[in-house]
Amino acid sequence: MTEATDPDGSTDALDRLYGEAAALVRACRYDEAAAAYRSVLSWLCDYDALVGLARVMEHQNELDAASELYRQASAIVPGMARPFTRRAMLEARRLWGPPPSRRIPASPGRPRLSMTTLGQNGRFGNQIFQYGFLRLYADLHGLELELPDWLGRDLFGCDEPYPTVTLPETHEKAVNLIDSLPPGSTGRVADIDLWGFCQYPTARLAPWREHWCGQLRWAAPVARQLERWLQPLELADRTLVAVHIRRGDFSGERFWRSPTDWYLSWLRALWPNLRRPLLYVASDDPSVVEDFRAFRPVTVADAGQLPGAMAFLADFELLRRAEFLAISNSSFSVAAAMLSEDGRDFLRPVRAHDRLERFDPWNTAVLL
Repeated sequence: MTEATDPDGSTDALDRLYGEAAALVRACRYDEAAAAYRSVLSWLCDYDALVGLARVMEHQNELDAASELYRQASAIVPGMARPFTRRAMLEARRLWGPPPSRRIPASPGRPRLSMTTLGQNGRFGNQIFQYGFLRLYADLHGLELELPDWLGRDLFGCDEPYPTVTLPETHEKAVNLIDSLPPGSTGRVADIDLWGFCQYPTARLAPWREHWCGQLRWAAPVARQLERWLQPLELADRTLVAVHIRRGDFSGERFWRSPTDWYLSWLRALWPNLRRPLLYVASDDPSVVEDFRAFRPVTVADAGQLPGAMAFLADFELLRRAEFLAISNSSFSVAAAMLSEDGRDFLRPVRAHDRLERFDPWNTAVLL
């Protein structure tokens, strides 16, 4: 909870309201829970209260209200997975209806693998790496993969059963998943609820590239909708160049921001050699688009009337489609590069050299 005081100068009342709200949700007393969260929000605009109230609104089938609350929560803490995921799932189900029915779980004695935090531990790029690796590992080793409700059920048509048994939560650093990935390896890992990001060097996954990509194709309704959304960009007979400029939740040593000058230097050298080039700028900070004005860029704002909760989807698809792609130090655009079918040249920022450098999406670290 965000540190704040009530009108009497104490945090005790807020803490009590949080405890009461959680207990009321567990008791399915949603009107009273909503009142408790609104009491908190009358004192401060708090991330936890917004998310809590949004979940109550979902229980009450007030889905537009829930979506708006998740949007507000994401604006306060941009990098958090839960409001991003829930808002996107609500919009996906409004557009395309419920996801595919879940497969019938295997017999209780079959070895299992689960990740109950999928959808809550990292946003879309992270979720692609988590699901892609888990699906691959389970398939190579004959494990039953059990997953919670998450966005991939809507976007990719994933149909894994929900977790049926409680497995011990295990951090990815406590087990050697990547070395035991190849079939026949010793030390196969099973019967755990994995916690982690599964962002292994992509060269270790390259032998199963076709399998990986095959599990991450858009469901048919999603693919059709993307075509409608992207039609105003008039991509036909153009050479698509895309850059990903990550800002919002990026800061510090691990999640550093690459300057737009690096991308501009690359574009100036590249542009004269291309036939009818079109620059697409994907960014969570619209102000950076002005830096690229000399190239007359287009953005998600130029696409069709897509909901705000789906803007990331158009960005991801255009990064994936680009023939020439310059990414950020971000799992989102690394995943798009890995799923590329038409890419001819891939570059990423390398802080040690203060420039963009070419890379192979299937022979790289996810984050530098």
